[in-house]
Amino acid sequence: MAPKANTTNAPSLKLPQNSQEFVGMKMYMPAIIALVAYIIMGIVILLPFEYPVYNERTDTMYVLKYNFGQRLVILLLMTIPIALSVYTINCMMAGSCLVWSYIISIATVLWITMFVLSAIIYTFAPRTEDPK
Repeated sequence: MAPKANTTNAPSLKLPQNSQEFVGMKMYMPAIIALVAYIIMGIVILLPFEYPVYNERTDTMYVLKYNFGQRLVILLLMTIPIALSVYTINCMMAGSCLVWSYIISIATVLWITMFVLSAIIYTFAPRTEDPK
């Protein structure tokens, strides 16, 4: 006689119910946590501190002065990847992101292709100094 299979029901995975409405979009807790972390990072980027930088040409160290406009531009350039990251985390929690997964995979293939092409172009770039 064959042994009986285990007929107990395994716990099923359910979508989390801990979501909040944010800017007209249902946001799940991991996406909210990532958003808070990005906000803290943005505050740290805008903090007025100066830091030493090494200048290779003169072989000296100098202090890079604080420039609010420059740091604000950096933060504004980072908003697109931040928004995409938070949306991706939220999409993984919601579970209905088939189109988004194709967009991310195509973007990854394009990024890798550009990386490989730039490496090939850099490899074949003419040398400016004579090898000795």
